[in-house]
Amino acid sequence: MCSKENCLWMVFGTRLTDCISTNKLFEKCGSIPLSRGIMIERLRWIGDFLQMKGKKLPKIVLFG
Repeated sequence: MCSKENCLWMVFGTRLTDCISTNKLFEKCGSIPLSRGIMIERLRWIGDFLQMKGKKLPKIVLFG
């Protein structure tokens, strides 16, 4: 099984010698790297926890 980046290289028919960055490949297909997607979701969850009222268990665990 190939990683997302390797699959993008194969789909677009690029080689390592083509001097195209992985970020350019993500822009071409309208996608984002997995690590950036995880970071965005983590930030969204932290925003949800900050809006919790009172002493709910998830908020206590995160900030405890």
